Amino acid sequence: MAGEEVSTVAGELLASEAGGFIGRVPQLEQLQACVSEVRGGASWTVVIEGEAGMGKTMLVQRLMSSLDDFDVLWASCDPMEQDLAFGVVDQLVRRFPPQMLTSSAMLAKAAFRDVAPAEVGAELIRILTTTQAHRPLVLAVDDVQWSDTASRVVLGFLERRLWTQRVLVLVTARTGSEALPGGESGQWWQRAATSTDHYVRMSLTGMDEAETSQMVPASGRDSISPAAVKRLVDYTGGHPLYLRSLLAAIPAGDLADLHRPLAAPESLTSTTRRAVDRLKPDSVSLVEALAVLGKTVPLPLAAQVAGVPASAEALEPALEAGLVQWWPREVPARVRIKHALQQEAIYQTVSPPRRRALHSAAASLVDANAAWRHRVAAADHTAPALAVELDAEADRLASLGQLSRSATLILWAAELSDSRDDHERRLLTGAIRLLLARDYLRCFDLTDAVRSCTESPTRTCVLGGLAYAQGDLQEAQWRLTEALRAADTQGPVHIAELACVWLGTIYTRQHQWEKALPLVLRAAGLDLPQPRAVNYARHLMILASDTLAETRPAPDRRAFTDGEESARAALAASLLLNPRGILREMAKELHAGMEDLKTLVRRQRVGEVQEIQVSEYFTLAAFQYLTGVWDDASLTAQHALTLATSSGQLFDFAAGHAIASMAAASQGRREVALDQLQASEQAAERTQLPLDQVYPVLARVILGQAQGDPHTMDKALKHLPAPSNGWQSWWLPLQVEAYTGTGRLDEAAEALGRLEAIAEDVAGLKVSARWLSGDLSMAKGDSDTASMAYRSGLALPADTDEIPFHRARLNHAYARLLLPTDPATAQRCFHRARETYLTIGATPFTERVTTESAGSQATRPPEEETVDALLEPLTARERAVARLVAEGMTNKETAQNLYVSPKTVEYHLGHIFEKLGLTSRRQLRRALDHQVNSGG
Repeated sequence: MAGEEVSTVAGELLASEAGGFIGRVPQLEQLQACVSEVRGGASWTVVIEGEAGMGKTMLVQRLMSSLDDFDVLWASCDPMEQDLAFGVVDQLVRRFPPQMLTSSAMLAKAAFRDVAPAEVGAELIRILTTTQAHRPLVLAVDDVQWSDTASRVVLGFLERRLWTQRVLVLVTARTGSEALPGGESGQWWQRAATSTDHYVRMSLTGMDEAETSQMVPASGRDSISPAAVKRLVDYTGGHPLYLRSLLAAIPAGDLADLHRPLAAPESLTSTTRRAVDRLKPDSVSLVEALAVLGKTVPLPLAAQVAGVPASAEALEPALEAGLVQWWPREVPARVRIKHALQQEAIYQTVSPPRRRALHSAAASLVDANAAWRHRVAAADHTAPALAVELDAEADRLASLGQLSRSATLILWAAELSDSRDDHERRLLTGAIRLLLARDYLRCFDLTDAVRSCTESPTRTCVLGGLAYAQGDLQEAQWRLTEALRAADTQGPVHIAELACVWLGTIYTRQHQWEKALPLVLRAAGLDLPQPRAVNYARHLMILASDTLAETRPAPDRRAFTDGEESARAALAASLLLNPRGILREMAKELHAGMEDLKTLVRRQRVGEVQEIQVSEYFTLAAFQYLTGVWDDASLTAQHALTLATSSGQLFDFAAGHAIASMAAASQGRREVALDQLQASEQAAERTQLPLDQVYPVLARVILGQAQGDPHTMDKALKHLPAPSNGWQSWWLPLQVEAYTGTGRLDEAAEALGRLEAIAEDVAGLKVSARWLSGDLSMAKGDSDTASMAYRSGLALPADTDEIPFHRARLNHAYARLLLPTDPATAQRCFHRARETYLTIGATPFTERVTTESAGSQATRPPEEETVDALLEPLTARERAVARLVAEGMTNKETAQNLYVSPKTVEYHLGHIFEKLGLTSRRQLRRALDHQVNSGG
């Protein structure tokens, strides 16, 4: 069976580590508890953190060696491969036997380089679902801090969507001075994991005295006294790798005799080198070659690089010394240095001539992509010819959109340049490409080198881009303004254009539209070397020009014909679907705007257009919230947060967390809403951008609304900055509701007047205005006027762009008014409100309407009983599946929309039918069609 083959490979992978494991009993017990729950059907994510050499990998391997009933997928991240897109995903895929990938051409042929990470994640979920249907699965990623950006997105995507699968995700992450740089953004794995339903975080520290006393005899030494053990722990801090190295290097007498100082060197490099020097010459050569290769390789390849004729004889002593790990059942057998710190220690002690010779040998034997690194390392002086080759390859990769890898090569070329001008030109080009790729964490490491370059417009522009990426908008604005001024007089032209885009972005984020517009107008009309930057400039141009307009914004006529459907828009104009969608939201053309963004996201998923901005996912989530698909809004916001976290960017978190908070609050998930609200407030505090201050305020207001507390709403609204006109349709209804509920009726009337003025031209807000007008009249004690307002609102034909939640509130309010005098009609209004609340998952409002309607003895119409019974038992995820299936989607189409597997849809659909007493999709569709047509 396929699963058995996976487990066999995994068992061979782990066998060499399991026997030498000591201690960590509490951690193993906690892990085993997670394993038990996974066997029972729950998915779990475990993040194990600690300094290098603390035993994270051995702990994971010890656990997995006991999981005979699990299949295992394993990937190990490498700092030298951070710029290779989907490198981690590629390792995981290669662990599958070929027959398991026959249904996926994308994965079988590793044909996902130009596909969106979300689409790769969806395909992986489909395969993983098939696998775990027979046996539970472990997905382990070692040293996740070195994963490539695309793989991070896929991993975060998987974690958030393993709803029903029996999958254990194990992640190890290095902390401390050798961890990935980047501060909080460098801890992306924590953010991704904490959003899952079942999450454990472990921090490994040094071994205690009891565990150390076990390590001594396990290393082949006689037991030593407690005092000697304590001395060892004090000397090493209990660091497992240091302990093992010392136990291998210190003479037995020195170890046990407390009167003899520990003569072993303190550095791991020295102790590791001692172990190497005890080996036979061929074994030393093999170990040194493995240190130079720096990754798992076939044994024959390592032996050829080392110049060793008898590889097996050379390997055996290295295995006995604990320096090398091997996988004998793979064909050919594969080997590597056991631990990254040992590999680095050995590499550092190889003499420079020997190291260059090994790199040179490796360059002619490894694949073309890996050969570049070895060719660079083999150069012992400047190499202008090699630098030119690297330049050409970097430009080729950049033209294919592989900006991170391109930057790596051109930065190597910079180090091999024989002139300062060439060095600085290549260094700055590499930094620009990293910024354009949003590979901020790597780019930050170049800051000092960029500052050391000769003063120039390019240097100033790069420093401005770095300041922007780090959130220092004041310095970024100053630097980019200076870069633009200098480039306009000195050149180069492309730097002026780039400064225009970045400076225009800053002004846009600050809502300084008058300053942004001329900059982006200029950039949009020029021929930038990066088409992505040109499209983004056009995007900003549309937003700025229409925001400055006094009239109702309309879609851009330069990019689209009037009324052109989203799906028919030219691929070249895809990015312009985003600003058109936003403008449609501002005009309350909700469904048309949502289709614009759905089309854009769909094209990005399948690789038809370049990767889009994270903000586009946030905007789509906002549409979904307004149109009442709150489950989708929550999923889209979480996906956007995954993308933002994985790239290390600082912006857009306030929006994403706020929308996730709104959806959770409106659905009654108060604790989740509060957590997301706090995250949104923290993000807004970090950026200090005007728009970012709006998001958490709106989220807090909606939390008060869900709790039925107008005083909390009013208090939060006092902190609302002056938002743009496009946000009035969000905050004006909330303001009227809060003022009415707190008795500030004159202010409520003023806000309502503004809302009614907008509603004159925006059909989707007419229902909202009638509902709030009726509420205000009721607060004034004028029930007749309130009744007229409510009736006129309910008489309005259903509009595709109205806010469903507001129509439900209108039905709810009118039912309250009618209950004393016309309970039968009131009950019908109660139930129409209840149906909509149930459909969108508005649990707090469902509970309220149920309680309030209980006082009426009127008989419910039979069809309304059916709708109530249909929707109430469903969970939020089941409602999302039910809604899409009722729209006529197949399981596969539903899975694609929710980023889950068809098996997961099938699982939820089975529960839906069971809970609702239905037997077919047709019955489900008929019931929900009735709900829509009944005015709910």
